[in-house]
Amino acid sequence: MAEHIEVKCNELLKKIEDDCLKANSNIKFIKEFNNNCSSKEEYDLSLFNKEIDLTEKIEMDDMDDETSKFESFVSLYLPDFLKLSGDFTIHDLIKILPPKSNGYYKALIYRFIMEVKKEINEFISFDTSDLSESDLLEYKELLDNNKRKITLLKEALNFEYDDTEEENKELNEIVLVPTSGGNIRILEDLKKIPNDFYSTLYDLIKSIETGEFQGLKKLTNNGNVEGIYELKGSNVRVLFSRLSSNHYALITCFLKKVNFDNYYNSIISNASSLYNSSEDMLREQLSNEEFMKQNNLYVEELFRVLGNSDKKEYTRGGINA
Repeated sequence: MAEHIEVKCNELLKKIEDDCLKANSNIKFIKEFNNNCSSKEEYDLSLFNKEIDLTEKIEMDDMDDETSKFESFVSLYLPDFLKLSGDFTIHDLIKILPPKSNGYYKALIYRFIMEVKKEINEFISFDTSDLSESDLLEYKELLDNNKRKITLLKEALNFEYDDTEEENKELNEIVLVPTSGGNIRILEDLKKIPNDFYSTLYDLIKSIETGEFQGLKKLTNNGNVEGIYELKGSNVRVLFSRLSSNHYALITCFLKKVNFDNYYNSIISNASSLYNSSEDMLREQLSNEEFMKQNNLYVEELFRVLGNSDKKEYTRGGINA
């Protein structure tokens, strides 16, 4: 499975080109780089300083499911990474990354480096001759901030946890989304699903805790679903969103019926509206001890209903380790 998890550079480039027309991508160089490096070799990060050329035509196959899943991972972790600023440390960076045991860990770091390089090159190409002294200072701070990110990303590749900072010290926490009436949406929707699918749902929901995110897909059909993700299992789906670096809102689950697009879109739309109306409240309640205590009881109830509470032992990182 490892060879499928290591995302090829040419697949990464397609996404970068789609996301930003001004992306600094030397296509020829990256292709040569991909051909000359084995998946186990450590990449020479200095090579990303090569000059840019966007004129070369790219001919690539459509991204396969593994690449699509990786891109969803990128969108899941990239926002918190981009927010890093000031005197952030390697420990601040590690907190917002998946565990090292996750198979996408290194690929995600390489992608972040390429994103930062892209931004640095845009900064360097900017004409600063007309900037005021204060604007020049801000410009320098932004440039230094990005250079610091690259330095720490390189350090994160070989980061070792000390005795007080175990990699497996905590799982992600699940926060259940309530209905307007105060009930728990997923517990209500679970009653509509046959017990035959409970084992699959258990594994999907547990994969949020472990950071594995089985069958991950970012929903993109309209603006109403921004920041909402889907986990795909055999005939079942789970919807969730990220509230913080280790808190995830579990919205609902449902059966994916074949050839019923209207049914599927209706569920997505209703679930998205429910989450959007409660997102701010949930973020505020993350520091509320009583709220989280009650939430955790509901989470225990969820796994009890699924009937698999004693089925498996899970560790942070999941089967991608």
